[in-house]
Amino acid sequence: MEPSFFDDEMLDDIQEANLKVNLALHKNERMLNLDFHLFGKAKCVCDRCGDDVWLDIDSNHNLIARFAQETNMTDDEVIFLSPAEYQLDIRQFIFEYTLLSLPVKKVHPKGECNDQVLEYLTQKSDDEIETTETDPRWEALGKLNKNA
Repeated sequence: MEPSFFDDEMLDDIQEANLKVNLALHKNERMLNLDFHLFGKAKCVCDRCGDDVWLDIDSNHNLIARFAQETNMTDDEVIFLSPAEYQLDIRQFIFEYTLLSLPVKKVHPKGECNDQVLEYLTQKSDDEIETTETDPRWEALGKLNKNA
């Protein structure tokens, strides 16, 4: 996939990608069945440390394009085309399928995050330590937990 493919959409989730798309098209008299297979890598920002992380993508998606006079009934898995149409732009579907292929948490594998950032995030400043007072109501709950 060309480098500018994701630049055009101004996506925040994907900075760069090296993806391939295999598309199988099955044509029937009244519909097209499109089977997408996306595979490769996408560069995102790690949710934990903020550094770049390359994530593997390998997913399959199906889209049905039906020919009908009424074309405003499109949903997520079925689109309707006029019988006079002879071209189908699949670019938007590739964007969406790529985003759906990303994990919810985009993080480095364990031990590969930026150690300096993780150390900074786990440090407590002196102000936080001094002002941390426990509400007496929580102390009573803590006693119950210790007795269990």
